[in-house]
Amino acid sequence: MDLSETSEYSLIFDDLIKIVEDRLNREKRLHLSLPLQSKLHIERPLPFLSVYRQPPDFADSGTARFIAGEASYLVASGDQPAAPGISALIKKIVTILSEKYGAFLIVEIWSSRSNSVPGQTEPNLEKPVFRIYTGSCSFSETHIHHARQVLSIFYGSHPH
Repeated sequence: MDLSETSEYSLIFDDLIKIVEDRLNREKRLHLSLPLQSKLHIERPLPFLSVYRQPPDFADSGTARFIAGEASYLVASGDQPAAPGISALIKKIVTILSEKYGAFLIVEIWSSRSNSVPGQTEPNLEKPVFRIYTGSCSFSETHIHHARQVLSIFYGSHPH
C-alpha cells in the first residue's frame, strides 16, 4: 500500500463524510459513487445499513447486485487503501442514525469462492453460512439465541 494512495483516499473520504453528514442531518436521500467502484445508497434515513465489501482477490458481481435491492446499502471495495475511509464513513452513518433512532443495525454480507466452513473438509454447496457478531453491545444472550434460531430456520443452516 502506497502512503500517497492512503492519503489521497483519506482526503476524498473526508469530503464524502461531510456530504453524508449534511444530507443525513437534513433527512435527504443519498446516492454517491465512492472511490474504487464503491457505492452508497440511502433512500431515506433508516435504522440499518446493508454492507458488502467486494473481495479484492476474485470477481463477484452477484452479491453486489443482491445487496443493491436494499433501501440502505453500501457496496465497498475490499482493497486495503480504501478500508480506513470506508470504516470512517460507516461510523459516521451509525453515529448520526443511531442518535436519531436509538439503535442501528449493520448487516454485513460477505462472499467467498465456496461455502466452505472452517474445520469442514468438504464445501457445503446447499446451505448458506452465517455468523452473528455483536461487538460490545448490550444484547442479552436470549436475544442473540433467538436471532440464531430465526436465521437457522430461514436459511436452513446452522451458525458458525
